[in-house]
Amino acid sequence: MRRTTGHSLRRAGVCCALVLAGTLLPSPARADLFVSTRSELLREVSHHIDITVDRGFATLVVRRTVFNGGRRHDQAAFALDLPPGAAATGLRTLGRLGGRPYWFTGELLERETAAARYLELAGFGDAFPKDPALLSWRSQGQLALQVFPCEPGANKTVEYTLLLPTHYLDGLHRVRLPRLGTSTVASMVKVRAAQPGDTLLVDDSPVRPGTELTFAAAEHMEIAIQPSAQPPITGALAILPLGPSRVLSQARIDIAAKLSTVPARARVVVLIDASRSVTEPAGKGALAAARAYLGHFPDGTAEVMLFDRTVRPMHGKLVPTSKAVEDLASLVIQPGNGSFVDLALDRAASMLA
Repeated sequence: MRRTTGHSLRRAGVCCALVLAGTLLPSPARADLFVSTRSELLREVSHHIDITVDRGFATLVVRRTVFNGGRRHDQAAFALDLPPGAAATGLRTLGRLGGRPYWFTGELLERETAAARYLELAGFGDAFPKDPALLSWRSQGQLALQVFPCEPGANKTVEYTLLLPTHYLDGLHRVRLPRLGTSTVASMVKVRAAQPGDTLLVDDSPVRPGTELTFAAAEHMEIAIQPSAQPPITGALAILPLGPSRVLSQARIDIAAKLSTVPARARVVVLIDASRSVTEPAGKGALAAARAYLGHFPDGTAEVMLFDRTVRPMHGKLVPTSKAVEDLASLVIQPGNGSFVDLALDRAASMLA
């Protein structure tokens, strides 16, 4: 390891390697691990996480501080277990520049290049080293973090940023986190909603933005937001080219917890295409869809009309929806020629007039 010079100190000194390496199989969940290189007197003293939940993803800004109680500069090393689906997107270390505290921001590099840069900057000698740190993938679910130098008798703080997807259920964007941190230092968590007006919940209980929580006792924590103004249906599509004729795609559809109010004593006519152009599986699907739809109107009345070249009502009048659903369960479609949907619509309109 070469001596660090004053000239080299003026170069950016934080290396951030985010290149996936190793197995693609997630490892079993476990606590983070912390080790010191030279002395057991280097230890972690605080672990703070600022979580901001948005519609579709959450951002975790993790700040960890170690204290070196030894007499020599030391290196702190972490094995970081990530929440499922998380990806590291940023790295900073807190050092000094011009005699004042200064955050040095990481640079995304190939893994080997980042490792070489870290080795170069984490030197010894009479010149004070710049604040190098190395964040790299070890598996799909684990990162390695190395920080040097940790000065004798002083704190050293490093910060990394994680992004992870939320899942949408019952009108809420949710993120479920396993216990984060080492077995000896529990993480302190501060939660926020990214959009003003969104309701913030922790384990289904509303909390105020900026609420501080701890993983000291809980093994899991679910943080969620309820949008203040949710469109009935929204969606997103992401496409990332990976190479010639290869792309990575992800799609999602979010539906509001309540789309509308079911009208009382509704009168419903269901039209089912019974022509030969409809395959047998599609016909069975139409019957199943009709049963499911009518099940939303328990106090209503309904009629079911099959149509091809002619229109064939099942009952000839509106009957209780429970009766219509029961008869649909045993109905076998006998396909015919033609598909005169206009005639079927006219008959339905006449019955509902």
